[in-house]
Amino acid sequence: MQYKKYLKQNYFLLKSAGVSIFIPLVIIYFFLPFLNYSSYLKYGIGTTLYNNIITYSQVFIPFFSTWWSILTLKEFIEGQGNEVLFVNTKRTHLFVCINFIIFVFMLIPLYIVYFCLFDNMKLEFIKILIECVLFNSISFAIMSFFRSVAISLTLPVIYTMYSFFRGYSSQGIDLSFVSLNEATYEQLTDKYIPILLVSIILFEVTRRTNSRTTRYQ
Repeated sequence: MQYKKYLKQNYFLLKSAGVSIFIPLVIIYFFLPFLNYSSYLKYGIGTTLYNNIITYSQVFIPFFSTWWSILTLKEFIEGQGNEVLFVNTKRTHLFVCINFIIFVFMLIPLYIVYFCLFDNMKLEFIKILIECVLFNSISFAIMSFFRSVAISLTLPVIYTMYSFFRGYSSQGIDLSFVSLNEATYEQLTDKYIPILLVSIILFEVTRRTNSRTTRYQ
């Protein structure tokens, strides 16, 4: 019953955000397919199309996986009379989990097409999901500790830009989440499983910190 309450509240919080809630859907179902289709028309099905898919999916999907959670938590951070929201809503992390699950389901139709084009896209899907977990953990932590929507949008954008350009370099310390190489089991084990573990720890630390502060709201 409690989860139904959070689902219902999440729905109304998103509804109050207006047309901006459709931006991730535009990215997933129109913008990315347009970029991929343009590459297909020019180069056909091959390495160039594969690289186009993994490059642009890693640039846009992780960031926009946080969009609905940011819109939802915005009311708790910057909304007028936001302290009232905490009276019956202690576990704000559930909104992040709900919106993340919805977003993953929204990704499935796009990746079904990718699966049909390239067998290795199954590993790429796992990789992109881990990157989405990372971004949701980062955004949740930023909004909780800095109490700012602007910062929660700006820092992930900077991190995305750094990771994208770092993907073309092999020098220095690699703190990027982007990998422009074809996904392999070894890559997932060596790089992305540690990213997943760090993301889960960050999310849990933020959740526990929030549970202490919101109980006094």
